[in-house]
Amino acid sequence: METTLIACPINAFSQLKYQMVLKHREDGIVLNSVNIMMGEKILKKIRKSETKKTFVIEKAESIALDYLVKNLVDNKKPKTKKKNTKPTKAAKQKAASDLMKEFNL
Repeated sequence: METTLIACPINAFSQLKYQMVLKHREDGIVLNSVNIMMGEKILKKIRKSETKKTFVIEKAESIALDYLVKNLVDNKKPKTKKKNTKPTKAAKQKAASDLMKEFNL
């Protein structure tokens, strides 16, 4: 059984690019993977095994966008803001004594 690998043209939004890779087999065309890339480096290879007669670029775009939303946007947690606290009297005294010891005063 002969298999032909077809890498489709790269599409990009901003600096992220995605590429659909198809396999042409005797039983039909199979979506092999969708590559999410930055520059020439592949950040993530999403493996798929979908057999169809035709593929459209929007399919690869939706797979790439689903991955990005799921893994990059949803995982961002809001930063917890540190509370500003004033130093206590004991902390000030300790800092002063540490400085005095350091400079032999």
